[in-house]
Amino acid sequence: MVRIEKDLKVSKIIKGTFESRMSKLLNVKPSLLKDILRPSSIAACRLNLLKGIDRLEVIKHAKKHGITLTPISFYKDGFLTDTPKYELINLDLVKDGILFIQNASSYLPVLALDPKPNEEILDACAAPGGKSSFIASLTLNKAKLWLNDGIKSRLEGIFQLKELLNFEYEVLTNFPVQRIDKEINKTFDKILLDVQCSGEGMMDIEKPSTMKYWSLERTQKYMYLQQKALNATFKLLKPGGVLVYSTCTYAPEENEMPISNFLKHNLDATIEPLTLNLKNVRQGEKSFGNFTFDPRLQGALRVLPSDGMEGFFVCRIRKKVSNETYEGVKLGED
Repeated sequence: MVRIEKDLKVSKIIKGTFESRMSKLLNVKPSLLKDILRPSSIAACRLNLLKGIDRLEVIKHAKKHGITLTPISFYKDGFLTDTPKYELINLDLVKDGILFIQNASSYLPVLALDPKPNEEILDACAAPGGKSSFIASLTLNKAKLWLNDGIKSRLEGIFQLKELLNFEYEVLTNFPVQRIDKEINKTFDKILLDVQCSGEGMMDIEKPSTMKYWSLERTQKYMYLQQKALNATFKLLKPGGVLVYSTCTYAPEENEMPISNFLKHNLDATIEPLTLNLKNVRQGEKSFGNFTFDPRLQGALRVLPSDGMEGFFVCRIRKKVSNETYEGVKLGED
């Protein structure tokens, strides 16, 4: 009984600290957070273009099985459905790898990367492979994909998805991303850095158990690792190339802060503004607490939970070539 009471007290303290921070970040009363940060009950899935099945045929087939697929506003081959995930996984379209269940926020970093056929692309934290397979799908397996993940046990997820979705990659490695520049002796046109984070975007403020491992110290620890990963991967980017940094967390310490520090020491890096016309999306922050960030970070996106989407952060970074200018990217436009 004493242990249970102690755990409840700790959970209450963690919840209070988290609510206080989010209230300041979003500039709302703490009492409103339970609605703003409520996880979505709507599932999202996307069409695996590698199977060569027409979108309308898939929608019709799902309808025959009592499942309504509604196209996502910013990606026409992505869908929302109120069918629970535990039912969706039994649909033959999912079992056959024609549809892939994936949170719609995870589409954003890949869309921001804008992968093209024949480009050499590094997915630096690739496991379990959902975003890698999306890159392959968008390029019809014609991108030259190098996948890496520093946690060896997570590579099994990539093997399983490769089999299910028929996506291809050229190289698979297991290097710690914080020193990946010491391990890979080549450069890439584009790099996806969906870095490990504290996972605030998946927390349910009404369920303190989802915050069990959260702490301010943990966000600080990740900030250090994320900044090292950003510096290491940027060294592998070709001049003129694009690196997309993303997390599934809200913390400025893990988003604006490491990128702002990175920009101070990499004068050949700039941010290309991202825009997405959704109510649940905010631009990057100018400041937080005692910290002021590089103003270019207002071109990044912070996503709050909504239908089919969890909390997320996305930033598109370009390695500049002298005398060249670059424009921002409007997500969801063909």
